[in-house]
Amino acid sequence: MKRVIASVTVATAALLVAAAPAQAAPAPADPVKALKSRLVAGQGVKFTELSTLTSSPS
Repeated sequence: MKRVIASVTVATAALLVAAAPAQAAPAPADPVKALKSRLVAGQGVKFTELSTLTSSPS
């Protein structure tokens, strides 16, 4: 009986540790400064477009 209780306790603890949410990276102090640091003069903008066309038979 002691082994069953111990194994259930260990299994529950393992599930709780595995279910802990990941910590997010801290937000930058100044979002405008962070954005401007990514922009470089003379570089273009990359634009990707995806479209799908579906039609039903009439």
